[in-house]
Amino acid sequence: MNRIGISLVVASALGMMAVAGCERNRTTDSTGTNDRTEQRSSSAADAIGKQVDGARTFIDDATITTKLKAEIVKDDALKVSQIDITTTQGVVRLSGAVDTPAAVARAEELAHGIEGVKRVENGLTAKRAS
Repeated sequence: MNRIGISLVVASALGMMAVAGCERNRTTDSTGTNDRTEQRSSSAADAIGKQVDGARTFIDDATITTKLKAEIVKDDALKVSQIDITTTQGVVRLSGAVDTPAAVARAEELAHGIEGVKRVENGLTAKRAS
């Protein structure tokens, strides 16, 4: 999935550069440069930068989710099948029903320990009290 996402970003970037290069302004300034073409090239470069940043964010979020799931699998107090994890721009959202209140707290603790996590929104509920 990551390779497909990156390939799409690269293909989009190349397409935007081609479109920017194809459109020509018929007038030039006194130095002979084409201001409009330079402006479009700059806009295309900005758009490419935003797409690359978006792809990085997607990859970072997927990495956070994967690392957290791996930590949950290793923890005897938690069951990965009970916890849904969504990560968006470094914000981890936990949802589902775990066995105990201690498991709710433990899942949040693990999430905070993952590199790149900015905030944890813990929507987990406990099936039973301690």
